[in-house]
Amino acid sequence: MPDLKPENQIIDALTINKMIRRMAFEIYEDHFEEETIYLAGVAPQGFLLAQRLKTALESIAPIKVHLIEVRLKKTALMQPEVTLSASLSELSEKAIVLVDDVLNTAKTTAYALAPFLNAGVKSIKTAILVDRSHHQFPIASNYSGYALSTTIGQEIRVKLDEPEKQAVYLF
Repeated sequence: MPDLKPENQIIDALTINKMIRRMAFEIYEDHFEEETIYLAGVAPQGFLLAQRLKTALESIAPIKVHLIEVRLKKTALMQPEVTLSASLSELSEKAIVLVDDVLNTAKTTAYALAPFLNAGVKSIKTAILVDRSHHQFPIASNYSGYALSTTIGQEIRVKLDEPEKQAVYLF
């Protein structure tokens, strides 16, 4: 992993906080009739983003927000298994927002959606902090913090684990 140097930073902590708050408002606008929504974060970074979105949503809306951690092998050509921290039966007829930090080829998002398709959910939307627009799968972001055109050889790193040091880097 490249060093996270200031000269590679393209988005700072203040801007990330604003993007998360804006995304929370957009999510609520689309789900204002729901009593409960489920934010399913792709571990590790997507789950951190889902936690932040949950906090933002709860501060602006009277909606119950449940978190689900989605675990998969992002580097696997074929996914052996996608695991959720919730049972599929509790997701039946629920509104789901799948959350991840970066949408590049959309392969990870496509795999992460699979268990929800088998759960009989009411709706599935996606929330992505940075959309790189190199999609190889027919997946789009419903809620995006930042859309960025990059070259294939460039890399985006998102740091969310320390609130005061959170940032997005381009290499």
